[in-house]
Amino acid sequence: YINKFILKDPTSSPFLGQPGPELDEAWHALLDPTALQFSDDEFARAGNITSVRHKSGGYVGGMGFVHNLHCLQFLHPDYYYADVGRDDKIWESLYMHVDHCLEALRQAAMCSPDLNIFTLAWESGRRKPDVDFPQAHACVDWTALSTWTKSRAATYMDVVDPGN
Repeated sequence: YINKFILKDPTSSPFLGQPGPELDEAWHALLDPTALQFSDDEFARAGNITSVRHKSGGYVGGMGFVHNLHCLQFLHPDYYYADVGRDDKIWESLYMHVDHCLEALRQAAMCSPDLNIFTLAWESGRRKPDVDFPQAHACVDWTALSTWTKSRAATYMDVVDPGN
């Protein structure tokens, strides 16, 4: 783990702002890869009973943190285009996906809560204090984690169809 100040300057984040090509590329790079190869032992230790086999052995699966990041990315355009007219039949499954993502993020936040204490600070002219976010957090070394996931990258071309 590394100590890191989070939310120091959210306006400089490449993952925020109006949807567009640069934002899409930033999220794509962050989420790549989404599918990983796991050994039989790793899957057994994870308590998984069934999954899709990898053609060179083991299984294909994913990591919870990638799913949670996917959910944030999935919700982002809805934040900007909430009032766009939608075909009810098309959007019914997307609303189910949004509900799934919101619930997954809620459960993840409750399962691994951020136990850092946040402080308050008075801003000039404000009637109440605001949260003072710049605080050190013990964060995973994202570069090391990203290197590890990329070393296990898998695709749908790597899966074994159980019917064949």
